[in-house]
Amino acid sequence: MAGEEFLKTTVDELEKLVSTKNIIGDAIPMGERIVIPVASYGFAFGGGYAKGNDTMKGEGGGSGAGAGITPIAVIIIDSTVKGRDGIQVHMLNKKTEISELISTISTSLVPQIIEAVKSKMDKKEKKESAENTENEPETGSA
Repeated sequence: MAGEEFLKTTVDELEKLVSTKNIIGDAIPMGERIVIPVASYGFAFGGGYAKGNDTMKGEGGGSGAGAGITPIAVIIIDSTVKGRDGIQVHMLNKKTEISELISTISTSLVPQIIEAVKSKMDKKEKKESAENTENEPETGSA
């Protein structure tokens, strides 16, 4: 039973790491643009347990895991350009200065990016909703 516990604990911890939130990073506001990093994750784990026979009563077990993160793209949203044309996806296949910069940014600012995008979009929707309400003609009965 202890071997199953080692493996279950390892899998439970890895499960916490495997989520879309970790693959699509938080938005980074940069003036009129928002940059969203996209990463690739790789995981490996293993575990084992053994128990001695009736005369050798020893037992032991262990588990381990490893992970790697690689930035693969950035999504750039330009608020000055309407529609689909305002969204660009740049793949980071080659090691360039920009890919190194994105790698650094994505590991240090990832949690803040998505919150910033959500906040900006919420503010924009509220503003547009308020403007639409103000522009509606008043109706009444005579």
